Formats: sequence, structure tokens, C-alpha cells
Amino acid sequence: MTPVNIFRAAVANRTAYLYLSFSTPFDELPELVQQQFSQKKKVLSFDLDKKSSLANADIVSVKNAVLSTGYYLQTISNEAIDEQVLRTL
Repeated sequence: MTPVNIFRAAVANRTAYLYLSFSTPFDELPELVQQQFSQKKKVLSFDLDKKSSLANADIVSVKNAVLSTGYYLQTISNEAIDEQVLRTL
């Protein structure tokens, strides 16, 4: 099992997502990551092993990072997010 909590934060003109292993305390993350996610919002929790794909990240890369470092950091430009929303309308 590879359970993660997913947090979202706004960083400049990007939206950042932090995939954080259940077993990794937030205060053990690199200082820069802690600063970027000081205003974080939890958006989701799930087990990576039960997913075959993710919307904007390679599932294998995410799993490998979470297993080796305890977290995975993803940033998406707000423009890309706007395009995704428009496709759903």
C-alpha cells in the first residue's frame, strides 16, 4: 500500500500539489516545500497502488518519489488548469 494525502497551494501563477505519504510528517519535508505549502489545503487522500493513472502526473514517477522521499511535488500552470476546465464545459 502507498497511501497519500494530497494538498494544494497557490505558488506564483501556478497551482502546486503535494503528494505526501501517510508516514511522512510535514515538518520533515525540505524547508522550501514547507514554506510553499504553509497555506495548504487538503484536497484528497487515496492509495496510489489502487490507481492506474493520474490526471496530470505519471503514476510510476509519483509512486517512486513517494516511496523514496516520502513526497512528490507537482506544479501546474493556471493556464493549463483553465484549459482543463474549459474542456469539461
